[in-house]
Amino acid sequence: MTWRQDTGPDGLGKCRHSAPTVFRGAVPAASGGAGASATSKAAVVEDGASDRRIDPSLRALTGGRGYLGLPLVVRDRTIGSLLIVETRHPRLFTPAEVERYRWLGERASAGLERTLIATRPGETEAEVVARLCGDLWKDRIDPITLMSAADERVASYRHPIPTERRIERFLMVSVNARKWGLIVSLTRFVHFGRVPEELQQRYRDNVRIDCAFMAATQPGVPAREVLMRGMEAYRSAGYPDEWKLHHQGGAIGYTGRDYRTSFETPDVVHANQGFTWNPSLTGTKSEDTILATADGPQPVTLPVLFPRMQLEVDGAVFERPAILEK
Repeated sequence: MTWRQDTGPDGLGKCRHSAPTVFRGAVPAASGGAGASATSKAAVVEDGASDRRIDPSLRALTGGRGYLGLPLVVRDRTIGSLLIVETRHPRLFTPAEVERYRWLGERASAGLERTLIATRPGETEAEVVARLCGDLWKDRIDPITLMSAADERVASYRHPIPTERRIERFLMVSVNARKWGLIVSLTRFVHFGRVPEELQQRYRDNVRIDCAFMAATQPGVPAREVLMRGMEAYRSAGYPDEWKLHHQGGAIGYTGRDYRTSFETPDVVHANQGFTWNPSLTGTKSEDTILATADGPQPVTLPVLFPRMQLEVDGAVFERPAILEK
């Protein structure tokens, strides 16, 4: 059961949801495995493809989708479960949504980059993030997820909560930015002083891996095949196991990620569908939002004020943000 926010003719946000799929009949109590019946309690599963609580028979029944499992109780005895399964329709943007999405991507990119250009050593991670929030709010953009790490914390945490740690030489900031219900995700880096060659190469490798994900994001291609292409890029770059340390991203639109792609994700890439892949190597990360189109991946977030690097991957040419050196 999925929710999304639309904007009506009056400019007001309206929420609607797709109808749930209900499996008629009960899952036997003996099936267990996050089906609600084993514990006589309701079970909420957000990602049926990767949740390890689910046994294979139940995963096959739900098609790897998220679901709500409700116990069926008769005279204090649980006899089975009612499964209300998510109907995950791909969020295909209308031309008006595409226009709004591109506007949001450019404004969010400029806001984050402007914030980092103004950042100085000695500021705290929290101070930088606070300034970013103020910049985005000037355009009534909601920063719904904020991450920041300075110096050694960049290598220690994939999803770093901003702290009062003061910046010395290196800073990463990530944001999920929302307007009209639409969400984009992006990450940028700033380094004070010359960027060490090892870090520069590692970041460039990371961006190239990201571009491999993007290049493979073509309409009609199963999302899990895009993931496999990304894994090949990790191996080719000399980092065969780094993908195991964090999820790699997936479709995006009216939620931070419509799904996090796994080997069992049933979804296929569609035209006019948003995607954000977020491959990471310890100490670096690459993240920008794109739109899958029949003409290839199109950038939604992009370097506006930051220095750029150009990469060609699998026949596609990408303009990606470099590390800002100050």
